[in-house]
Amino acid sequence: MIDQFNIGEETEISEMVLKVFDTFVGFEYSEAGKKHFIDYIQPGAILLTYKSDGKIAGIIEVRDSKHISLFFVGSQYQQRGIGKTLMNEVIQRLKGKTDTISVNSSRYAENIYAAFGFQKTGELQEQNGIRFIPMLMQLNTVLKTGLT
Repeated sequence: MIDQFNIGEETEISEMVLKVFDTFVGFEYSEAGKKHFIDYIQPGAILLTYKSDGKIAGIIEVRDSKHISLFFVGSQYQQRGIGKTLMNEVIQRLKGKTDTISVNSSRYAENIYAAFGFQKTGELQEQNGIRFIPMLMQLNTVLKTGLT
């Protein structure tokens, strides 16, 4: 079930995001990068949650109606289509507002974003201790073909 972020869910969201971050991405980051990421986790313009059995199973946040700033699915909920459901919802909400959606992907998530239709626009970079691969999705192409 997709829902808007609700006041009071901050702790549950932060704990889920940090657990996934620590498991799949954080080990590549310097201490400064980890701190910058933790400081960055704040509700943005569009923050959607996916709940399963009353617990937050995944989140996606889009800033400036064009950049995915956070996209996490709890480890125990992965491979169930939750990420695809969240991504589809974002695409529908952004339809007509932008032609592209960008993301700074971790190396772990590069193939996940590629499966959604994102393409690399640069090589692995590091900024403020955060390692990422810039990627871009042409929204009109995805709307015509649908997510894979």
